Amino acid sequence: ANMNRIPVGIPEPLIVGRGIDDVAIVVLTLSPKPEAAERWTANSVSRVARELRVELTKLDDIGLTYLSGDQPEEIRIEPDPEKLALYGVTLQQLSAKVSGANRAFEAGQIRDEGRQISVMAGQTLQNPTEIGNILITARDGRPVYVRDVAAVLLGADSNEWRATNVIKSESGLVRVPAVSLAIAKRAGTNAVVISENIIERLEKLKGEVIPEDISVEVTRNYGETANEKANELLFHLGLATISIVILVAISIGLREALVVAVVIPTTILLTLFAARLMGYTLNRVSLFALIFSIGILVDDAIVVIENIARHWAMNDGRSRTQAAIDAVAEVGNPTIVATLTVVAALLPMLFVSGLMGPYMSPIPANASAAMIFSFFVAVIVTPWLMIKFGGAGGHRAGVHHGDAHGGVFGRIYLLFARPVLKSRARAWVFLLLVGIVTMGSLVLFYTRDVTVKLLPFDNKSEL
Repeated sequence: ANMNRIPVGIPEPLIVGRGIDDVAIVVLTLSPKPEAAERWTANSVSRVARELRVELTKLDDIGLTYLSGDQPEEIRIEPDPEKLALYGVTLQQLSAKVSGANRAFEAGQIRDEGRQISVMAGQTLQNPTEIGNILITARDGRPVYVRDVAAVLLGADSNEWRATNVIKSESGLVRVPAVSLAIAKRAGTNAVVISENIIERLEKLKGEVIPEDISVEVTRNYGETANEKANELLFHLGLATISIVILVAISIGLREALVVAVVIPTTILLTLFAARLMGYTLNRVSLFALIFSIGILVDDAIVVIENIARHWAMNDGRSRTQAAIDAVAEVGNPTIVATLTVVAALLPMLFVSGLMGPYMSPIPANASAAMIFSFFVAVIVTPWLMIKFGGAGGHRAGVHHGDAHGGVFGRIYLLFARPVLKSRARAWVFLLLVGIVTMGSLVLFYTRDVTVKLLPFDNKSEL
């Protein structure tokens, strides 16, 4: 929209798209040791960092790499006015000779053994010696070179900012130049494996590419943190599964809990298969989606298990198989509606655009797939497992059918519900108090007593 505001003579800007995979997963910071700080400059440390960058990019699945805090090298030509006047050379002649010698272009193409080879004419200047040997003119039969009228130096670019590392030593705080090498991975690759390969290769390069006077610190290792958080999520995934199985064992029965213990892993495996087909990898976001969906994907199975157990407890002469069919048919339609309702609530997150779109998309995609698969597992696998492993008809009948008070949990519920429901006035007062507490909790967001952010604070000392 603002392209017309670019000044005349300025070329169009180059716009390069960046994605999540362009974020560096490993950052290595190079700096001289305190005892060797006087022997190293920012330019020399930058040279080591460039050599290290070349070696590490040879590893598989390495993506974007860049240096931060480096001092770029440049060749400077500093003319001497007295020598220019002595040899009768002007600045325009010196500039033209150097520019003309620093040229390379494609002269043509030749064919050799079925291959097409480009022929380049000229060459670019590589070092100060080549520039110093450029012939400018001849004076009194003697050739005049660039080195005769100017000093050719290899030095660092004069950046407006520099990066330093403050190290505590015996003599106090020491400032040393620091250069950080950032390494990203290619799309669809495993950050944990790549980071481990980088660290392993780094250890082998110490003493070869990296001098003994240079220390290398890993200031960022997203592969290590991703592995830790993935293991933590897997632990919580197993913990949630075990908790649900124990709850079902207490409230319904041990054999019904065994059915749930089979249903949950089956649904998760089907969800991972669907994620594979949709192109999603197993990462922290997709694992969070599985943990998020465990609490709701087991609902369908629990409803079917509870209803089958209730029908078996009726002891009305039906066979176990027929009672299970009737139980599933009774709750089939409500279960379908409940599943589609949850999917409809999750799917809008799939259409989030911008940078957060691909980051958040695994949550609605995986959670919706988990809900859909949980329904089919609940109406197909769960009844079969109940017939195979479920208790005999009439077991725990007091809990499911015969006990008017609903067993232990029913009596506990009535203990709290009766005082509230004793009169209409008490019921309205209770609802009013619940509404006031709910609105009061929302005020905490406005007063910022409760901080709301997309992701939890990551308290790590890294760049």
